[in-house]
Amino acid sequence: MRKGAHSPNPKSEHHRTNKSGAERDIFSAHHDRHHRSSAIWRGIRWVTLGSAVLVTSFFAARAQDTAVKGGKPAGDSANTAWNWMTKDRDSRLSALDSLLQVDTGNMQALWLRAELLAQGSYEERLDALNNFSSLIRLQPGMADAYYGRARVLSSMGRDREALDDYNQALKLGNNPDSVRDVRFFMAGSLMRLGRADEALQHLGWIIQDQPEWENGAAFVERGFALLQTGRYELALKDFDQLLRMGSQKTVWLQDLDLSQIHYGRGAAWYGLDSYEQAVREFDLAVQLGPKYADAYFARGNAKYALKEYAGALADYNKAVELDPKNAMAFYNRGHALQMLGRTQDANGSFSQAHQLDPKL
Repeated sequence: MRKGAHSPNPKSEHHRTNKSGAERDIFSAHHDRHHRSSAIWRGIRWVTLGSAVLVTSFFAARAQDTAVKGGKPAGDSANTAWNWMTKDRDSRLSALDSLLQVDTGNMQALWLRAELLAQGSYEERLDALNNFSSLIRLQPGMADAYYGRARVLSSMGRDREALDDYNQALKLGNNPDSVRDVRFFMAGSLMRLGRADEALQHLGWIIQDQPEWENGAAFVERGFALLQTGRYELALKDFDQLLRMGSQKTVWLQDLDLSQIHYGRGAAWYGLDSYEQAVREFDLAVQLGPKYADAYFARGNAKYALKEYAGALADYNKAVELDPKNAMAFYNRGHALQMLGRTQDANGSFSQAHQLDPKL
């Protein structure tokens, strides 16, 4: 989501109120609190940290014990492919390709190859889609094949298509762990599509269904979904509970990105107009994640709200250094430069923003 910072003059030529959705300048005085805080997490990266953790564990654990339903190993070649965890990626792919040349319907090989390619380039992910589709043709009731294809579609920005596969995976799935994973990734797709209320239903189900110590990623995801719907106090509650659970060793915080947790807390405080507290949380976020561009951008917005224009400018500069395609960081930097009396530099920054996003 790309948003703007407080406009120095709500009636200025740079203040836009007619942008659609995520592009609207939600920092003006007449916008409601939900819109103001939505701006703070410009470009929260769905799939989020939790999804990344689950992807890794899924690849390592699920590929060998679920994909084989309906498939058969094919002698020594299959055994070689099965030992993929001990090989480098290219060797694994080569072994699987050799096997599929002589046994085109080997479901083990199709599954493992799809999982490997799903982590690769855009072209490799297209190939992974073909492998998952082949698995579905061979065994239409294979829930994990729909799930795998949905994850690849999501990674390619095709979340609407992914939802169809996620829903099919839920209909077919009967393994509790698999169902939780599907709901988790499905929530990410729903959030990217602006359907946070639906995402919250899935995340709430996960948190109720699984042991507390496994709920770290779900709490993080739910916190951001609550932010997206403007429920800042509830979001803080989730982030606070997560940190308490971590201190009590009832959740595995080491598997999570703490910088994102503090980023979420900062976004919540920003939504509650508590800008100084927001800055403190964003300070922690950038200390823990020095290359976290969105955290610098968000801290710049909070400093701008406190009229700390020099500090805001420094953060916007860092944000565009780390993420040179962030149009709103250039746009907000222009406002900070204006407030510092640097009109020519401000116009240059506005021009860069407009080049990246003509709506600005």
